[in-house]
Amino acid sequence: MPGKDTTGHSCLEINAGLDGVPASQSIVKVYHNTFYGCGQAGLPESGVLSMSTANFTLELRNNIIVSTEPYSINDPPPAGTSQHNLWFGRGAAPSFEPGALTADPGVIDARSNFRLAPGSPARGAGDVATAAMCPLDLDGAPRAGAGAVDLGAYQSTP
Repeated sequence: MPGKDTTGHSCLEINAGLDGVPASQSIVKVYHNTFYGCGQAGLPESGVLSMSTANFTLELRNNIIVSTEPYSINDPPPAGTSQHNLWFGRGAAPSFEPGALTADPGVIDARSNFRLAPGSPARGAGDVATAAMCPLDLDGAPRAGAGAVDLGAYQSTP
């Protein structure tokens, strides 16, 4: 719900090629999300960033991904692009994102408020072209109106 933070964990599992659609024709676009506290699969408070097949096209842009467990991403990685993402936690950023930003994202409160704190490395690190495809943040505020585009679900005010 816009304007409200969640206290649970957001995690993502991509299973391309389901329901009769060939994996080779699947395109998954993941823009401006905050995946925070992803961890070991099977725990009620947790999840894992898991990409279960390399036979699809993935566009992963302007996201914050914080994990308590190593990322589970197939080798070879999915086709597509991964850029302007911040990876932090346990494990290295995926090799399919050269030049990935790896730092603590600096949110206000990792338990309940995933907005970026002043000085966060995710502030202004986003791709403007991707922001045009997602012009509003989770609060409904415009991304482009702030000048620089932030990574994650929330856009900071200058």
